[in-house]
Amino acid sequence: MGQGLLQPWGRPTDAVPPGRYRHYKGGEYVVYGLAHLADGPRENQEAVVYEPCYPVPGAPIAVRSVASWLEPTAAGQVRFAPIER
Repeated sequence: MGQGLLQPWGRPTDAVPPGRYRHYKGGEYVVYGLAHLADGPRENQEAVVYEPCYPVPGAPIAVRSVASWLEPTAAGQVRFAPIER
């Protein structure tokens, strides 16, 4: 197993470590860790569990596939960059 932070269920979070991130459009987000989709056509796909640092309508906790989180924008920018604190 990787050397990343381990969640209580034993999942490494090397791909997207917990912490604060800035979206290329300026919004800030807190990443809590990784999860997996439990059903449907993308069952077992890894996902980032995160929360925006600003008010949003509806449920505040969101998930996004790890691939989407790490994918650069069409202009080649980093989509979500870690914020050093």
